[in-house]
Amino acid sequence: MSNTRSSPDLMRAARQEYSTALLATHSALQDRVQCKSDSTLAAVMLLSMYETITCRSPDLMGRWINHVQGATKLIEMRDVQQLQTPTGLQLFSQIRIQIALGHIFYKKHAPPVVVQLSKVAAAHRDGGSEKTEDFFNILVQVSNLSAEIRANANSESSFRSPAPFIQKAFQLDIDLVSWVMSIHPASRYTIASVYCNENKKDDSEYRSVYGESHHVYPNVEIASMWNNYRLTRIIIHEIIGNIYVRLLKPGGPSEDRLMALRSIAISRQMAEDICASVPYHFNSEDVATGSVFRLIWPLYIASDCVGSSPPLKQWIAQTLEKIGHTMGIQQALTMSQLVKEETGLSWLSRELDTIEGNMESI
Repeated sequence: MSNTRSSPDLMRAARQEYSTALLATHSALQDRVQCKSDSTLAAVMLLSMYETITCRSPDLMGRWINHVQGATKLIEMRDVQQLQTPTGLQLFSQIRIQIALGHIFYKKHAPPVVVQLSKVAAAHRDGGSEKTEDFFNILVQVSNLSAEIRANANSESSFRSPAPFIQKAFQLDIDLVSWVMSIHPASRYTIASVYCNENKKDDSEYRSVYGESHHVYPNVEIASMWNNYRLTRIIIHEIIGNIYVRLLKPGGPSEDRLMALRSIAISRQMAEDICASVPYHFNSEDVATGSVFRLIWPLYIASDCVGSSPPLKQWIAQTLEKIGHTMGIQQALTMSQLVKEETGLSWLSRELDTIEGNMESI
């Protein structure tokens, strides 16, 4: 409220409440019983949300990784007892996705404790949760592949025979596509066209829809699921593309170039699909600040992937700015500025830009 209304008085009140909550949470974490409670974990998540709302630091990755590491330690302390209640199970399910994505970006193996707890959690879920577990298992494999590539990144000899890395990445992409094709029809989205006059607005004016259509979802949870799928597929194809870039030699096989270009095209489609989900989050009946929170990182990754075109980057920067001003989320404004300055995440290589060429000729 302070950010949207530019109210120093509200900010002082917010900081006072934050300080009180921080002290209470710190006290709970020192208690052997309270540190394992659902309320303490939920409090930590809310404190993290406060920091996102007030974040002005360009070191977005470092701050996020710190939260991921803290969440991992809490999950480990809570052990299997956290899965005994519906609230604990739901908290675990939400946090483990962030942990998995964090370890992918950090190029580290997925935490064994989270993987093991996920297997236990599957037994506590109602029927029909297999797809959720399948997706998490794919995330774990992507995380482990990222860690393997990082371990071999400084070894030229390892990429003279890149077949194992390429094979794993392609298999993960196949698994991911098979997963999304097998989801229940009730969890799919519809595509709505945009009126022609909407597309003919001046380029300097922000349009709420990118391109000529947008998506309509059954609910925000399903919209978030789809964006997690797209984000993960972008990551897989950044991996594939970057490996092929290492193989490109003057006069080398054209197949390597074609495969790199294919990955660029898929990344671009995933980025555009993330953008197509934005209007739903702003206009749906169940829209709330919490739902828009889920858009920030997918949009930022979409802007940073090699398939992102200059117009798409510009639209994402404007959308993040809109989120920042209308929802009062400072991190979105920081991300918008980083997109405008073309300050990307360190884990993504820009080498792919040099071989993209004319996509229409492929």
